[in-house]
Amino acid sequence: MQFNRIFRDAGVEGAGASKLPSLADLDDPNFKPATPPQEEEPKPDPVEGLDAEGNLLEGYTRQQDGTIAKDAKDPQEEEEDEGGEEEESSVTPEEFYTAVSAQTGIEVNVDFGEVDPLSPEGVALRDLALVQQTRHSFEEALKTEYPRAYAFFLHNKEGGSDEEFFKAPAPAVIAREAFEADMDVQESWIKKDLLKKGLSQTIVDLQVKEYITQGTLTQQALKVYDQVVREDKLRLQEIQTKEAERQKAFESSVQNLSQEISTTVKNGMKSLVPETKQAEFVNFVMNHIQHDGESNFFAILPVSKEQLATTMDSLYLQYMKGDLSKVVVKEAKKQTVQRLKLGASRDNADKKKNVGDPDTSKKFIPLSEI
Repeated sequence: MQFNRIFRDAGVEGAGASKLPSLADLDDPNFKPATPPQEEEPKPDPVEGLDAEGNLLEGYTRQQDGTIAKDAKDPQEEEEDEGGEEEESSVTPEEFYTAVSAQTGIEVNVDFGEVDPLSPEGVALRDLALVQQTRHSFEEALKTEYPRAYAFFLHNKEGGSDEEFFKAPAPAVIAREAFEADMDVQESWIKKDLLKKGLSQTIVDLQVKEYITQGTLTQQALKVYDQVVREDKLRLQEIQTKEAERQKAFESSVQNLSQEISTTVKNGMKSLVPETKQAEFVNFVMNHIQHDGESNFFAILPVSKEQLATTMDSLYLQYMKGDLSKVVVKEAKKQTVQRLKLGASRDNADKKKNVGDPDTSKKFIPLSEI
């Protein structure tokens, strides 16, 4: 009995506490066997584009093969997204070019007009202004420090030859103090001055020897020096005056040409340029105009593989002296031939239907239709 009691008694922890039911548990009509713990299935790896419940997220698309793909983003939206960070650290064009000038030490005055200063066109405008400003600074430095070299520069700019320039008296290439201390230079200048006046070499040598004997060589040489300096200054002023007149005439001719082009675009062309395109077309034309350095302007057309056909069309129209009536467009010619064939076919059909009827069909194509 002791043995049976042991097996029928519930365990210390109560019925059903052990893994296997006891005899007491089996005799209990309300006994429910304990459910063994179930091992949880591993959660699937998260899929990009789906939420925890498997729903499609915004910005993703389910492809035909069942895969999830991210929608292609609009480049403009990407720029706007990136622009948020840029706006925080962006600087104005004035601040940007001030920083550039601080690095180079060069201040550049530029009229950008309606062009964005930070665009490629704006940077190109500043580069051109910098080139012009550098050239002006060079000429000013040359005028101040090397007046003779500046005179030669202007002389060549006006189309003068080297031979014409160097026929002038010897330049004052050294300072007055250095000239006074160099007897050889004084003698050379006096001889050149006397020879220029038409004296023979023998007379010149005797005259210079007399100056040396009398101790007046430096005095006579300084007279020549001062005369050469005066003549050099006068000559430089004359060249500068001519250059100023030439520049003024050039600027005036450019202004007149610009006005004539604007007037021609509005009223003088055989082609009709829409009013909204006139200013843009005038600017296009002016950008293709070049000056030959004398008095002539030329329209320069690009010659490249991509634009060759357009350039040839423009040159052919110029070759025909702008006579549009003599210019045949390939597409128009093709359409004309098709119309002639169609007209001939209709004529033949009408003749077969009404042999006795008067011929009222159109047998020609008016020039206006061509």
